[in-house]
Amino acid sequence: MAGRIEAVTRVMLHMAVELEERGIIDGPQFSAGLRESLRPSPVASGHLFVARDRLQELAGNLDAARATRRSRATPGEIHKGFG
Repeated sequence: MAGRIEAVTRVMLHMAVELEERGIIDGPQFSAGLRESLRPSPVASGHLFVARDRLQELAGNLDAARATRRSRATPGEIHKGFG
């Protein structure tokens, strides 16, 4: 199960990077949406806390990948990937 989750996560990250680079999505806004999608609640179960933490982590990974691509890019060139 963990391998499947990891694979789906990586596909999602790569897709988000590709869509951002093509100008289809606003990357920072997408990351902010991930961070806000599961807010703490008094009735939330344990798995929702874990899901919220993982969404926070994914948003951070996307932001870090964006920063890495920008720092490595030369004028007119953007490098893809996750650092």
